[in-house]
Amino acid sequence: MKTKLITLLLAFMVGAGVLMSLPCAHAQVSTNTTLATPYLDGVKILWDLTHGVYLTYEPSIRYSNLIDLLEGYGCTVNVTLNINGETLSNYDILIISPLHAWNMAYTYNEKVKIRSFVEDGGGLLIMGDELANRNANINPVAQEFGITCGVSNITPGDLYFTDLSEHYVFTDVSSIFYRASGELSAISPAEKAAWYGGKATVVVSKKGDGRILATGDANFCENDYLSRVDNGKFVENIFVWLAAPTWIHLDEPNDGEVWVVDGSRYDIEWDTDREVGTVKIEISTTAGRTWWTVNRYQDTPNTGNYRYKPVTENISGHCLFRVSSIPNPSAQDKSDGEFSIVPDTYPLQYVAKLIPAGMEPTIDGVLDDPIWGCAVAEQRLQTGGEPNDFLMPWGNFADNEVT
Repeated sequence: MKTKLITLLLAFMVGAGVLMSLPCAHAQVSTNTTLATPYLDGVKILWDLTHGVYLTYEPSIRYSNLIDLLEGYGCTVNVTLNINGETLSNYDILIISPLHAWNMAYTYNEKVKIRSFVEDGGGLLIMGDELANRNANINPVAQEFGITCGVSNITPGDLYFTDLSEHYVFTDVSSIFYRASGELSAISPAEKAAWYGGKATVVVSKKGDGRILATGDANFCENDYLSRVDNGKFVENIFVWLAAPTWIHLDEPNDGEVWVVDGSRYDIEWDTDREVGTVKIEISTTAGRTWWTVNRYQDTPNTGNYRYKPVTENISGHCLFRVSSIPNPSAQDKSDGEFSIVPDTYPLQYVAKLIPAGMEPTIDGVLDDPIWGCAVAEQRLQTGGEPNDFLMPWGNFADNEVT
């Protein structure tokens, strides 16, 4: 068992069912936890203390730097002494740990409630620990998602591990520090994400619309260790991933729009259930056969709007956009139909003409497509001025000119 300084606590000795915002001591966080904005503004986190706290492991005491970090990103962190009385749908992330479930195990009704929260899109952080620290109290919940905590101890006690998968939570993370940790096991749908000596140190899982992450240590993010190696960045990534959007819907451009390459900027707009993390924005000029990333550094906040200036290389009648969440790529959407990006000026003989779907664009009876060389089109620029094979007149050039 970890050696802890036993102090007499008065904090949180209130009746069950009381919900509190954490009064954090504003201890200085090491400079290597001063991170780029992870776009967590508005995320609501609930830390469950229903089954008792071990020694001094109150979140407001041993995890005050973590709370400061999260609140600095715009999160709200609350604790509860009665999870049964909570409406979990009011929160984005729930935290459980044997150090915060010290006196008894989660009940059947509690694990069902937590499972429903996750299935509906909630994020769950499970901080397991070494064998002596009562992982059995949280395993009824963890095993709902294919995870078992505290399978065996991992040595050494001061553990630095670098065997990391390519999962999002390890973005810009090279090394993680644990203090007196325990092995995790994973069965489907859970997957091992990091290891030391063949033993799993981090496990991820999904259930319904929600995500679960388990660590083999409950100390990695406490005050003494948050600033070790890349622990701060790892923590940031965990909360972004757990709170990431479950869906994105692209609104504009969505079908039939015409954008002009004249230096103007146009709005790419999307809806999402959570404005968390960043997004990747891609364009296709080949009806989805090939894609190019528009925002090169993929650091665009998931706020539902991006201003884009079309360039000459985009000119096509088969354009689509796709927006996807960086932390949760399954949350993505693309344009429902093709739209056009056209030149600023074209000779008068190039006009816009709507061609019936599936028909061959024809000029004076000759199969041709002077702009893209593609046989089948719906909306196209083509040479005209005389009635074509569809027996439909071009009409007045001024009505059709692309400008």
